[in-house]
Amino acid sequence: MDKQNHLGQTSSNLPGLFYIGHPFYLLSDVGLLQAFVFGLIAYTLYKSSFTNFSKTMDLFLLLKSPAYLWEVFVKSDLMSNLFLVLLFIMFWSKKYQQNLFKKPFTLSFFCSFFMLTRGVVLIPLILFLFDGFIKSRSIVKMKFIGGLLFFSVLISLPVLISIPSIDFVLEHNPFNHQAKYAPFLLIVLSLLIPFVISRYQKDVKAVFYSSFLIITTFLFATFSINIY
Repeated sequence: MDKQNHLGQTSSNLPGLFYIGHPFYLLSDVGLLQAFVFGLIAYTLYKSSFTNFSKTMDLFLLLKSPAYLWEVFVKSDLMSNLFLVLLFIMFWSKKYQQNLFKKPFTLSFFCSFFMLTRGVVLIPLILFLFDGFIKSRSIVKMKFIGGLLFFSVLISLPVLISIPSIDFVLEHNPFNHQAKYAPFLLIVLSLLIPFVISRYQKDVKAVFYSSFLIITTFLFATFSINIY
């Protein structure tokens, strides 16, 4: 956690992102992650039922986005991280549309993994799953929560066993980077709102749209407060 990245800063990544980035690190360029995720997006659009015009425009607008181009140029992984979560939501919704918690233990693994990438991914995951979790049977809830705890510890284990002391964690905690510009109350609100409105998310489109509104509002408010 105290190692500097290619931008000369300590990482804001949680353990899950190290697993995602590791294959591309072994290929000698972590920036290949963006190429890989772009390929997944292109393939998903190709297999989708969208019109050819919509598919082309989606890719065109993504490639023309200053934010996306900045991510590619500096080899950041924030947008790729979020794209992977959104692609997972699309895949899981399509495969288990009638019952999102049909395989609670498998689902808990993916949720644990993505939760341990960046805190912001909690917003779309809560919007997508919380209502179904509330409506599921008690045994399903227990399997999901148990799996969530088990996989969270398992995924974090390589990092946890290398931590020399609590003081080290306090100094190099990734959350220090992820949350240092945002007021605590704003962070809490952005995580509570998805629980409240989850019941109104009838499909993936609604989940994506609500995620966009919450994250954009959070970023705009944080940006405005820091400017002030």
